[in-house]
Amino acid sequence: MLIADDTVEDWNEYTLIPCVVKDLDKIKLPLSDENKEKYAIITTNKEARKYSDADKYSEMQAWKEIIEELRLKGVESITGEDENGEKNKIQIKGEKTRDILANATGMSRGQVQRFEKVHNNADPDLLNAMLDDNISVGVAEKATEYVKIK
Repeated sequence: MLIADDTVEDWNEYTLIPCVVKDLDKIKLPLSDENKEKYAIITTNKEARKYSDADKYSEMQAWKEIIEELRLKGVESITGEDENGEKNKIQIKGEKTRDILANATGMSRGQVQRFEKVHNNADPDLLNAMLDDNISVGVAEKATEYVKIK
């Protein structure tokens, strides 16, 4: 529809974005449909593009909900994929959420910690500045430290 619309100049046959549709019934995890959809989105989009800090933050928030539900349902581990498409085991039971997030997202524990610090301490305007890609997570983290001192 966007390509057919002459008023939309940015979309043409050369700017098509591939779309992958996953059947939620094929995701063999004991998750609600909502969390299965989040899981499908974050595991599919991972290979598609370079992630901004806003993307990483959103992915972490989705993973936290997924991890919480998996823990409530007694899941000990799941199979994931690293950035090279290689299968890896993601341990859930007995692991700290930060370690699971690092393993699932491919971020370092320190980077996960920075996002958590911003999530826990940033006011809505600061968080939105990061989510709108106006500032990096590093700048947002520094700003949360400044606010505490003040």
